[in-house]
Amino acid sequence: MRRRGVRGGASRSLSGVIGALCALTLFFIPSPPAQAASPEGRLVHLEFWSPTLNQEVGVRVYLPPGYDVEEAREERYPVVYLLHGLSGSSWDWLQIGQINRVLDKRARGRNPRKVIAVSPNGGSSYWTQQLDRVAAPGQNYGRFVGVDLVAEIDRRFRTLRRRRHRALVGISMGGFGALSVGMLYPDRFGAAVSLSGALFTKVPDNKKAYRRVWGDPPVAAHFDRFSPYALASSLPRSHPWPRIYIACGDGDHKTVRARSLAMHERLDQVGIPHVYSTGPGRHDWRYWIGSAPAWLDFLDAGFSSP
Repeated sequence: MRRRGVRGGASRSLSGVIGALCALTLFFIPSPPAQAASPEGRLVHLEFWSPTLNQEVGVRVYLPPGYDVEEAREERYPVVYLLHGLSGSSWDWLQIGQINRVLDKRARGRNPRKVIAVSPNGGSSYWTQQLDRVAAPGQNYGRFVGVDLVAEIDRRFRTLRRRRHRALVGISMGGFGALSVGMLYPDRFGAAVSLSGALFTKVPDNKKAYRRVWGDPPVAAHFDRFSPYALASSLPRSHPWPRIYIACGDGDHKTVRARSLAMHERLDQVGIPHVYSTGPGRHDWRYWIGSAPAWLDFLDAGFSSP
C-alpha cells in the first residue's frame, strides 16, 4: 500500500511539473501579428432594396488597400460612383476597364490617394427618369443613384459624407447620367465627369432604347427636365453646380465629339466653370482608363479642397 502511495505521489508531482511547463509554454507563445495591409483593394457585391426602383438591386463596391486593417478602422474615404454605358452592367468598370488596378496603384503611390468606388447597374436607363409607352412616369435611375445608393453606401461603409467627397464618373450613356445626376442632386455630389458622353442637344428618337427612356414618341419637355445640355441653361447661375469635367477622344464618333463640344460651348455661354479635354482616343476602354490619371487628379483636387 505504501508503495502505491509513493507511486501516486510521484505521479502527482510529475503532473505538477508538466502543468507548470505547459503554463510557461503558453506564457511565451507570441501574440499573432497585426493584420498587414494588402497591396490590393477588395471587391464587395452588395444587394439592397431600392425604394425608388421598388426592387432589389446589386452593386459592386471597391474598398481600397488597408480598409480592413485594424489601425485604419477610423479612416474614412471619398466615394466615386462609376456609371456604365448603354446595356452595360456593374461589372464593366471592374472586369473590362479594371479601374480597381488603377485605384490600387494610386493607393500605393508616394502620396497615397485612396477612394471607395461604387459601380451600380443601370441597364439602358441613361441614368434618368424614364417614360413608358403612354408617357407616364417610369423608373427613375437618377433618383436611385442620387438618393438610395448614396444613403446605402454611407450606411454600410466608412465614407466621407460631404458633397465635395462624392463624385460621379460616367462613360458614354453614363457620361449623360453623370452630368444629369450631378446637376440635379448638387447636395449629394461635388463633381461630375463625362467621358465620351452621350450629351444629346435634343431628344433623340432614332433608337428603340431612346424611346424607352424619353417616350414613344419622345417627349421633348420631359427630356429637357433631365438633359445636361438643357439644364445648363435652365438652372440658375446661383445653382450649387458640381465641378464638371468633359473629355472625348479625337478619334471618337463624329456625333459624340460634336455633342461634347456643344456641351462645353453651352457651359461657356452661361458662365459655368468646367474642364474640357480632348486628345488621342476612341470610344473604348483604352481611352477611358488611359485618361484616368487626369480625371482622377481632377477629382482629388476637389476631395482635398477646404
